[in-house]
Amino acid sequence: MIKKISALTLMTIFALPLSFSAEITIPMANGKDSTVGSTCIIENYEGKYADMGSKFSMVDANKDGYMDLLECDMENSGAYNTAYNLYIYNPKAKVFDEARSFYNIGIEKDGTITEYFKGRGLGDCGSTTIWKWNGQKYTEVSSEVFFILDDVYYSLYTEFSANGKESVKYYKEISGKKIAISEKEYNKAQNKFGN
Repeated sequence: MIKKISALTLMTIFALPLSFSAEITIPMANGKDSTVGSTCIIENYEGKYADMGSKFSMVDANKDGYMDLLECDMENSGAYNTAYNLYIYNPKAKVFDEARSFYNIGIEKDGTITEYFKGRGLGDCGSTTIWKWNGQKYTEVSSEVFFILDDVYYSLYTEFSANGKESVKYYKEISGKKIAISEKEYNKAQNKFGN
């Protein structure tokens, strides 16, 4: 199945103009096939056509030796963030697991996924999340929510243990120096930022 998808991907890349997406159907663990890469063509203000549909690529995200499907979902993307759906291939069942959605994804050499979400165009707020493959699924390892107020970088950093417990810490960073702060100080700055 993976060889067929890879061959189809190569044929699609060379057979279609670069401005169009292809569609492929993949077998899913829930027993229903899923179509990935749907095309959504729109006409822009200059009378030219642009592809706003999904794009996909094959990548061994979890480093198990099997190709997974990464879909760039333009329809659910916005001005500052690009949406992605990651379908992990299950070699025993020969199907893909239900997609997990991410924003602005980065896949490291060891299979770790870094996700970044930009809160607004200024880039003065947002979040980052680190995901690791546990052999069955991607689990959240840590997340950081941040905002910048009066040239001070504030962050709420959370670590997640394997048993589901959370460790929460608050920081501010001034001139490159990271300082632990109280939840109260963080919340006060966040309220000022939000107004």
